[in-house]
Amino acid sequence: MRTGIIGLGAIGASLGLALRAQRDWDDVTGYDESARTQNAAKRRGAIREGTSDIPDLLSDADIIVLAVHGPTVLQLLQEYGSGLRPDTVVMDVASTKGEILRSATRHIPPRSGFVGTHPLVSTPPGMEAAAAHLFKDRLWCLAPTPNTGEEKVARVSALIEATGARPYFVEPGEHDSWFAASVGVPLVIAASLARLARSSEAWHEIARSSGPAYEQALRGLQQQARELEEITLTSGPALVSWLDRLQEDLQRWRLVIESHDQASASLWADEAAAVLAAWESERRGTAPRKV
Repeated sequence: MRTGIIGLGAIGASLGLALRAQRDWDDVTGYDESARTQNAAKRRGAIREGTSDIPDLLSDADIIVLAVHGPTVLQLLQEYGSGLRPDTVVMDVASTKGEILRSATRHIPPRSGFVGTHPLVSTPPGMEAAAAHLFKDRLWCLAPTPNTGEEKVARVSALIEATGARPYFVEPGEHDSWFAASVGVPLVIAASLARLARSSEAWHEIARSSGPAYEQALRGLQQQARELEEITLTSGPALVSWLDRLQEDLQRWRLVIESHDQASASLWADEAAAVLAAWESERRGTAPRKV
């Protein structure tokens, strides 16, 4: 199976390393806009060879993996989608799926195929963080376009299984809602917190008196700045819906604070601890559950 990977950061290079360790999956060609990154990926064995020509890679591979951020996925689909070979299937690994799948339906001809995917892994950015075991025993979400044939979907599922991950089929809207709640809202809150504090005349005092929670929020935002940009540009209604709910909940907190409602404050503090325990239990589970 010939695989082409566009984008050789932590996810793309990890995918290459995982595939090339498996029989029948070691024919991997890679492209990265940074020649240095591409050469480093080849030295590490993440790709068999590199290319500086995206159309050449598209014409030669059975599976194309767009291992880039969501806005770049949209750009690549628009620019190259119509020229795909009939037997080629494309997959992405971006964090949101709805807008990407709509774009793929518009730009990729029915004779080809597209499967939106999202590996549920966490890793620092950059090819240096790549590891062949990154996907082992992790869930990998899949959401095919309606006109993608079963054989092409099976091909993508086989690639995912070759990395050691477990395919998990999802509806795009549900996926984006889950991701908006668990990643998008915390990042937006962290960004808003940073802007509010930095714009205050008491910024220096706030910085000096801040505790671990503030530092954790800022460091998380720093590490996931590109992800915040991607979520903002591609998650659309899913994130807006959760932000609306957040505003309602913040209003309830305001009323509790203004009324010195000790009973509600104690109840909600205890509830937060219970949610943490439930979260840890779910993280140890095998699949997301509907609630």
